[in-house]
Amino acid sequence: ADRLGALPDEVLQHVLSFLPSREAVHTSLLARRWRHQWKSAPALRITGVDSFKSARELNDFVNYLIVFRDRTPLNACEIEACEEYEDYYEGSQDDDDERSRYTDLWIRYALSCHARLLRIRDHDPNNVDPKYEAPLNVLLETPISSRHLTTLDLDGVIFSRKYSLDFSSCPNLETIKMHRCSFSIISFDGPIKISSQSVRYFSITDYNFCRYDKQEALISVPNLVY
Repeated sequence: ADRLGALPDEVLQHVLSFLPSREAVHTSLLARRWRHQWKSAPALRITGVDSFKSARELNDFVNYLIVFRDRTPLNACEIEACEEYEDYYEGSQDDDDERSRYTDLWIRYALSCHARLLRIRDHDPNNVDPKYEAPLNVLLETPISSRHLTTLDLDGVIFSRKYSLDFSSCPNLETIKMHRCSFSIISFDGPIKISSQSVRYFSITDYNFCRYDKQEALISVPNLVY
C-alpha cells in the first residue's frame, strides 16, 4: 500500500529535496521510517516563507534545521526573505536587521556542504527603492568562496561595504544571475568590480549601479558565452 515508503532511502531523500524544507521536516510525522529522512535531503529550500509569522520564527526554524541536519552534500540551497510587513502585523518587535540576521551563516553552511546552486531572493519590491537610506533587503556581508558552486542566482540582494564580487575563489562557477541588486554604502573607492575567469553565462537586470552615487561598474568575464 505504501509504495513510496518502499523506495530506497536515497530515492526518498531525492524526492524530499524538491519540497520546501519546512514541508520536508513535516514528513517525519508520516511513519517511523520517515523520521530522519529529511536530514539527508540533498537540498535546502527556505521557501514558502509566508507560512511563517515573522522573520524571527523563520530564523529559529532554519537555525534548528542546520543544527540537526546531517552533512549530506547539497545540490541546491534556496533562501527567501520573510516579508517585512508580516512582523508588523503580528506585533513582533523584530528589528530591521532580523530579516537578514543569519543569511551569511546559512550561506556559509550551504557552501560547507558543497552546494552547487545558491539562490537568494528578497521579493518585497518596497525594500529596493533607492530613496531608502536604510534598505531592508537581505544584506550580504561575507564574500562567496567555493570550489563546488556552479550557479549563483541573486534577486533583491544588497551588498555591504565588505562584500566582494571577485569570484576567483569560485573556480567552477559558470552561471551568475543578478536581479534588483545594489550596494548599501554612500561612498566606495573606485568603480564596482565584478570578475570571474570561469563564468560563461552572466545575466544582470534592473541593477541599480547609481544607488548612493555609484555610476559605473567594471565587469571582467573573459570566458563569457552569453
